[in-house]
Amino acid sequence: MTLPTGVLALVANSDFGDTAAELITLSSDTKSYKELEEQLKKLESECRKIPASSKIKHYGLQKKRFT
Repeated sequence: MTLPTGVLALVANSDFGDTAAELITLSSDTKSYKELEEQLKKLESECRKIPASSKIKHYGLQKKRFT
């Protein structure tokens, strides 16, 4: 139950009509950050098909690192 570096807090948006929030995390021991980002895009796309969903955002993406 640990969050990646850079994830500070879950911020509640109290706009009228917003009634629920969900925090979904992705991690893998075998997939690269790029592969995880591709999975995130697919997940967001599927979530947007739900009529009651709105304000889908993602946070904490890893930056490319060149060594």
